[in-house]
Amino acid sequence: MRKILWFAGWYVGLSLLSLAGWLIISYPDRPSSPLGWACAFLLILPIQLAFEWLGTRISDNPLARRIDTRTSAKQVSLLRIAYCLVMFCGLIACVLALAYGWRFLQAYLGW
Repeated sequence: MRKILWFAGWYVGLSLLSLAGWLIISYPDRPSSPLGWACAFLLILPIQLAFEWLGTRISDNPLARRIDTRTSAKQVSLLRIAYCLVMFCGLIACVLALAYGWRFLQAYLGW
């Protein structure tokens, strides 16, 4: 029982911290109903963890390792910077495409 409470406490704390960051970033858009707030609170931590996992996968693939070993002697490498920039621009493009697709789907279905 004690471990469950410990886990729940950490979950609530991390969710509140992530939710606060999300609210700051997405200002002035925020949930407008109690259900929206509940969904935001319950989903923000799993979404944050998914993005952390995705970032780890992007920075720990064979291409990234090859670039890292090739440029390990240099303190600042334009190749590493370019790789990260391309990866994160691609990620942002995917997220924007998903957001546009979601709004298009909502309009198409009449939600």
